[in-house]
Amino acid sequence: YLGCKLLLSARGTFQMTGVLDRFPADADRLFKAADGYHFISQFLKANTIHLGLSPSTPSWLIPPAGRVDGFKPQSRRFRNVQETFHVLSVGRLSWEKGYEFALDAVAVLRQKGIKLKYTILGEGPYREAIQFAAFQHGLNQDGTVHFEGAAPDEKVKDYYERSDVLL
Repeated sequence: YLGCKLLLSARGTFQMTGVLDRFPADADRLFKAADGYHFISQFLKANTIHLGLSPSTPSWLIPPAGRVDGFKPQSRRFRNVQETFHVLSVGRLSWEKGYEFALDAVAVLRQKGIKLKYTILGEGPYREAIQFAAFQHGLNQDGTVHFEGAAPDEKVKDYYERSDVLL
């Protein structure tokens, strides 16, 4: 329609929003018009092909922003309940990521008396809303949640190594 090459991008949100259910012919039209496609995971590529993209369409895999090259998880023993449990989330701060649900879960654990520290690495348009959700649960005030902003790969690796679970 535009008289130019068309490169499409699969990032997951589109496939999960119901747009394809409401307008199935539009996906077909886009897939046929695409000169190329890029994906952020092999799963999304396979799913997009399942949805109708021709496997012969040129495609590229864009690696995830958070790299873990050289990361070696440390073995963990059963922890004493008095120790602080370290939870980490790494990603763009957007509504699609569901950070409010993570904060709900963290709040439940805190109410049950579990000592934990929840670190969130990343920046994005939803940061203020996520911070407010943490505030509503009282998680900012008691030092449970820490917003650390974006971090370079070598620092992210350090956060991974200090964490007990990646959420």
